[in-house]
Amino acid sequence: MICPMQRPTSVGSAKEISSRELDCELVKSMDKSPSSKWAGEHAGIVMGVSTPHAVVAEMLKCHLREGIAEQISCPTLVLDAEEDAYLKGQPDELYKHLICPKAMIRFTSAEGAGAHCQCGADRLANARIFDRSTASDIADFAIGQSAGPGK
Repeated sequence: MICPMQRPTSVGSAKEISSRELDCELVKSMDKSPSSKWAGEHAGIVMGVSTPHAVVAEMLKCHLREGIAEQISCPTLVLDAEEDAYLKGQPDELYKHLICPKAMIRFTSAEGAGAHCQCGADRLANARIFDRSTASDIADFAIGQSAGPGK
């Protein structure tokens, strides 16, 4: 995710140079940092694209403008990690835009879960996420699924 304050510069830069130039610059950057390399390659796998510039192009589609988040209608659980290196501040922005039933779980570094995706604290994260899902939530979901379209 591109920081909202960096978005205009990032979009402008991405549009000014060719895909090949952007790929070279991104690969150089990724080669300097194992975390960046993992993030770029993982994002490509998740997004189903094969080049760094294609990852950037897909990431630029991720935004909260034009009522995108407001179109989410299912109950939504938003997770926030205190020291998330990739999406800092984005959970709060998403939460503000959601008009569906919603809840937020915040994870802290003090509990060992402050990193992106609560790395290193899977059991804690899974327990808190599962605890947030009540038996009635699960039953409602199952009923909605079995009822088919238009339930």
